[in-house]
Amino acid sequence: MEFLILLSPFVSYFLLSVFEIYIGYEGAKIILTFGQTLSMCLSIILLLGQLKDQKIIIFDFFTYIAVDVFKVNLCITFDSVTIVAITVINIISTYVICFSLEYMKEDQRAIQFHAHLSFFVGCMLVLVCASNLVLLFIGWELVGLCSYLLINHWFNRIQANKAGFKAILMNRFGDCFLLVAIILIWKLFGTFDLESIFKLVPKCTVYYFEIFSYKINALTFIGFALFMAAVGKSAQIGLHTWLADAMEGPTPVSALLHAATMVTAGVLLLVRMSPLLEFTNASLHSFILIIGSITAFFGASTALFQWDLKRIIAFSTCSQLGLMMCAIGVSNYQLALFHFSNHAFIKALLFLSAGIIIHGLDNEQDIRRMGALRNFFPLSFCTFTIGSLSLIGFPYTSGFYSKESIFEHLFVSGLPYSTGAYILALLASSCTAAYSVRLIYLVFFGTPRAKRRVYVLAHETSNLDMIGPIKVLTFFSIFIGYLTKDFFIGLGSTFFCVFNFKSWY
Repeated sequence: MEFLILLSPFVSYFLLSVFEIYIGYEGAKIILTFGQTLSMCLSIILLLGQLKDQKIIIFDFFTYIAVDVFKVNLCITFDSVTIVAITVINIISTYVICFSLEYMKEDQRAIQFHAHLSFFVGCMLVLVCASNLVLLFIGWELVGLCSYLLINHWFNRIQANKAGFKAILMNRFGDCFLLVAIILIWKLFGTFDLESIFKLVPKCTVYYFEIFSYKINALTFIGFALFMAAVGKSAQIGLHTWLADAMEGPTPVSALLHAATMVTAGVLLLVRMSPLLEFTNASLHSFILIIGSITAFFGASTALFQWDLKRIIAFSTCSQLGLMMCAIGVSNYQLALFHFSNHAFIKALLFLSAGIIIHGLDNEQDIRRMGALRNFFPLSFCTFTIGSLSLIGFPYTSGFYSKESIFEHLFVSGLPYSTGAYILALLASSCTAAYSVRLIYLVFFGTPRAKRRVYVLAHETSNLDMIGPIKVLTFFSIFIGYLTKDFFIGLGSTFFCVFNFKSWY
C-alpha cells in the first residue's frame, strides 16, 4: 500500500506522456483522477493507521549505487512526520488537479501540463519519504525541474520564460548548500542513511571543521548549510524574488506550488533533519529566528503595496513561510508542521478562488480594474473571504490555532532575539489583516472600475469540477486546525514521539 502511494503519480505521468495521442483529453482525465485519488485515499488510510498504532515503517528495495564502502539504497520511510506530509500533499494535489482539469481544458498542451503536474506531485512525495540523503537530493532536484516546466508552461510568453529561468537559477543557490551539507554529513558520519545519522548525532557534538584557520562546530555548520538550502527553496528573505514571479504560470500551478509542494520543501527538510538541528549551537536557532521573522514581516508588508491578485497571495505565502521558520527557530518542529498543514489548505483555497475570478474576468488580474464583484461571483466571494479570515487567524478558524501557538512560543522562548522575532511576527500578522481586508474590499466591494464589457461577460462557473474542490477546501480551511490541533500540539500528545530525536538513540 505504501509503495502505491508513491507509484501512482509516476504511473499517471508515464501513461499521459507516452500515450498522449491515443487516450485524448477525456482519457487523460480518467487516468489522472484515478491515480491521484488512489494515492490520496491510501495516504488517508495510512494516516488513520498511524493514529492508532504509531510506528516507523521502512522499505528497503535494492542498492542502486555500490562503490566500495559508498552504498546507497532505494529506501523509503513512513513515520508520523512523513505520513502527515504525504497526506496533506496528496489531498491538496488531488483537488488542485481536479480543478485544473476543467480550468485548462482549452489549452493546446493540457495533457502535457497535467503529466508534469502529476510528476511534480510524485517528486515531492519522494523528497518527503526518502530514507537517505541521496534519494532526498534527487527528489529535491526533480521538484525544482518540475517547477521550471510548469511555471514556463506558456513558454511563448517572455515573462513566463524569465520567471521559470529565475526560479530554477535562484534555487541552484540553495541546492549548492544542500550538496555541501550532504558531503559534510558523509565526511562526519560515513553514511547517508537518516536513521544511522540520527543515532550518531549525540556522539558527534565535539567534532569541528577547520575552515580558513577557523574551527567551526561540525553539526552547527551542517545545520547552517541545511538552513541555507531551505532559504532558497522556501523563499526566505534574499532569495524570495522568484516566488512572486512564479505567478506567470497557470493558476493551478500557483496553488500547488505555494500550498503543498515546492516552497514547503525547505520547511519539511528542516523538520526532517530536526534530530540533527537540536544538537547545534543556540546561535543557529537565533539566526533562523531572525531570518524567519524578517521574512514574515517583509512578505506581509510587501503584499500591502501590490496590485496583482496572484502576487498578493504569493507574498502572503512568503510571509507564512517565515512564521514556519520562526517555529523551527524555537525548536517546535511539530508546530511548524501544524502551520504547514493549515496553511496548505488555506492557500490552495485562496488561489483556486482567485483562479475562478481571473477565469471569469477574461484573465484580468489587476485589482484596480475590478470592484463590486460580489454579485457576479457570490461563491468566490464567500470562499475567498473565509480563506482570508483563516489566513488572518480569525478566532476558531484553522489559521488561528497554529498562528496563535507560534506567537506564544516566540513570546516565552528564552533564545536571544526571540522578543524581536515576536514583535516582527505580530507586525506581520497586522499587515496580513490589512492586505486581506484591502484585497476583499477592492475586488468585491466599492465601485466598478473595469470596462462595461468586462461586467457584461463576467460569470462564475457552475462546473462541479471547479466548484467541488473549492467547497471541500473551504471546509478544511475552517475546521482542519480544530480537528488536528490535539495531534500536533495538544497537551500530552504522543503522535510525534516516534519522530522525536530522543527516540533515535
